[in-house]
Amino acid sequence: MLNPLQIAEVTAPPIALNMTTKAELLSRGKAAIDAGENYLRDAAEALGLAQQDFNATQREIAESVGRSLGWVNRLLKWRRSGYKEHSPFGPTTKVGRVQHAEQRTKATKPRKPKPSPTTASPDAETSTFADTEKSGLQRPSPQEAKGNLKYAVDHWWPHLDDAGKVEMTAYFLKKTGARVS
Repeated sequence: MLNPLQIAEVTAPPIALNMTTKAELLSRGKAAIDAGENYLRDAAEALGLAQQDFNATQREIAESVGRSLGWVNRLLKWRRSGYKEHSPFGPTTKVGRVQHAEQRTKATKPRKPKPSPTTASPDAETSTFADTEKSGLQRPSPQEAKGNLKYAVDHWWPHLDDAGKVEMTAYFLKKTGARVS
């Protein structure tokens, strides 16, 4: 037989900790983001609740607030850390950025250049290697360069307005030396 306290527990409706809908949380997060840098903690809280209570994905959150997936990831990671840093995106003052950069350069080792994938003559390899060693970059293969250019165009072209597309087309034609009639 149940005692009166147990009966009350069985018949009482469940207590809701968060009476807000997912859409309201996402909207609150977007408003906090739009309000500026001082409200990022509020945004992180609202978006974190949307993720916890409604299983909102980071992609869904990013689309609803108009930010990148990486941006949302950093914001939520900052929240999970207990807001240890002043900002989710690293130091915000010039002094802090300089200190952070100095710490990073001390902690990292210089990278070794990758071997060249081309099979040119030994003289050509040494001159190419010397040129890339001076600039700190390795020259990509023509196939890799073409793939990178296609990716860049596919990625950035939709973000351009009509004037930007005209300007970039003219630039490309000028670089290739193609004549337009």
